[in-house]
Amino acid sequence: MSATTAIAKPRFFSRPIGMVVIIGAIVVLWSLMANSLSVLIILALIALLVAGIKKPLWALVALILSQLSVTGYMVNTPFVAISLRLLLFIVAFIIIGKTFLQRKADLGPGARRIMLPMLVFFAITIVTNMINIGFGLAFKDFRAMLIGVLFVIFIPAFVKDTKELKTLCVATGILITASAVIGIMQHYNILGMAGATTIQGWLTTEDLRVPGMSESELELSYILSAAFIIVFCLFFTRGAINNKRLLPMAIILILAALYFTYTRSALLALGFGLLSLFLFLKIGIRWEIILVAIFIAVFFVVQTDILEKNFLGARSSNSQLESTIARSILWQAGIGIVKDNPVLGIGADQFIIVSPNYASAVDQSLIQWETNRYFNWSTLGSYEPHNDFLNVWVSYGSIALIIYFWFHFAIIRHCFLSFRRSKDKFVKALSLGLAGALVTWVVNSFFHNITSTLPLLWIIAGFSLAAMKMAAKNDEIKKLQPATENTG
Repeated sequence: MSATTAIAKPRFFSRPIGMVVIIGAIVVLWSLMANSLSVLIILALIALLVAGIKKPLWALVALILSQLSVTGYMVNTPFVAISLRLLLFIVAFIIIGKTFLQRKADLGPGARRIMLPMLVFFAITIVTNMINIGFGLAFKDFRAMLIGVLFVIFIPAFVKDTKELKTLCVATGILITASAVIGIMQHYNILGMAGATTIQGWLTTEDLRVPGMSESELELSYILSAAFIIVFCLFFTRGAINNKRLLPMAIILILAALYFTYTRSALLALGFGLLSLFLFLKIGIRWEIILVAIFIAVFFVVQTDILEKNFLGARSSNSQLESTIARSILWQAGIGIVKDNPVLGIGADQFIIVSPNYASAVDQSLIQWETNRYFNWSTLGSYEPHNDFLNVWVSYGSIALIIYFWFHFAIIRHCFLSFRRSKDKFVKALSLGLAGALVTWVVNSFFHNITSTLPLLWIIAGFSLAAMKMAAKNDEIKKLQPATENTG
């Protein structure tokens, strides 16, 4: 009896008290090591990778932690400068490669519907980059894209059952909640936390947009808006019974930290994400219609002045106006570039170089306003297009954009199918949350360029594969139970 109880009892870190203790420990360490956060992060990554030797799941947690904190770190080697996150993937694969090969990379049923567009898109980016910008610059983009591909493969490959999926979700939730708490403390400068940022001096008294454990407020806003939807679904659909008391607190903390990023698009994304949940649950509209409707609605919103209204306390009306005008200039120049390069694009990270040549494609009244405002300083040549979909179109061409859209539809379809087919409350709630999280990603992507630095889209895709894998596995187990009982 005691043995059975011990097996059934959840581990300490997955119980509410354990979560609170670990989150508290992360926050305290973050404050104490404010001047050497890179050391703290590296030590945590090493510890998780060592734990991954025995249990590969912890290597995955290490990889996810790296995306929450050190996305831009570079490591210099005698041969080439390599990003820390790519180095981590290499080390993780060395550690868990044997297990990976033994399991034959079981990604679950229907994985091809996500893998096919992803790999086609990956191949197109390689070809267009090699044609447009040559091997050196193409390798930089390849490196960032490869991270996403590996996430999509690793997450479902190393999650073998629902218990491991829950463990991975709990660990990820702990890290994100800790980041939210740190963000709130940064805003109020509690215990001097305003100075505890991964990029030293990032947070100033003039700019209170908190980054949490991330490298920028934009990265944090993307992460928190997606996480909010997932936690919201787990709580209100009762998909996480053991932690039902802690989830409301996590929801409040994540929402507060999200607000303190003062990122307008994130709050808009959150609204669309919650609306999509209602459409899935109450109306039952097909998944493709929902996503198309969201694309159209967001496009309408970004073409109006709705976001110029000052509903974020820390951003002045002038600041918001400047941001909106700059975005209009960038988008108009981007469309001009696409018209001249519709098939192959111009290559990754070339927009800043090429865009000044397309000032004539922009409304001249906007150019004149900017010239008068900034004494001849120009947005063109200084910023990326502030729209991930436009950036894909400009960089890789029209075919790549179509495949990129296909990839999004494949993910949400996968989430929709696992939500409908799963009998497990946790998997069902997670699938619904992932669909809503993808919607928040889509909305955010209309306003910023962050796909190459934050592989959140690919992480969502990986979790969607894992959810479908568990939905199918649990269904198979349930079908076998009557036969097993009869033979007994």
